Amino acid sequence: KTTAFPVHAQINTEISRLGNVLVTLRHVRTYHVNAVPDWDDGSFTWNTHLFSEADGLRTGQLQGVGSPGNNLMVGFFQDGFSVESFMVVNKNHDPQLPGTDPALQETVTLTLAPGVAGVRHINRATGAEQFLPADMNREVTFDLQGGTGDLFFYEI
Repeated sequence: KTTAFPVHAQINTEISRLGNVLVTLRHVRTYHVNAVPDWDDGSFTWNTHLFSEADGLRTGQLQGVGSPGNNLMVGFFQDGFSVESFMVVNKNHDPQLPGTDPALQETVTLTLAPGVAGVRHINRATGAEQFLPADMNREVTFDLQGGTGDLFFYEI
């Protein structure tokens, strides 16, 4: 065994749980959700407006994504029946820290369209589907480890 073995073993385990779903999906579009500095007042402008961009490729059921560190990527996919799903990826990484380090974790907030009850995702560690309900503000909040991503399906 090399020093890379534990990392590869974890990846292989996650792929065994997600692989059957992933191979049935077709990529639609990917966005980097990063903060853009507003040099006039030192604040940041969030790029969540990208999700309202009319491109005819997405359903509009996901209206925004944000996190305090604002270092995310969101990919949209469709299955063979044109059902949309999406993956949120935490781009935080540090070669000196494991992805499980709390310094790399992000608390992610999804803003869903009216009528979307929440999202389902496949837990990478267990392979079980989990339902995350939207709150009164149509938001779903969850923690995402550095360098990882979660695949989501809308629950209407």
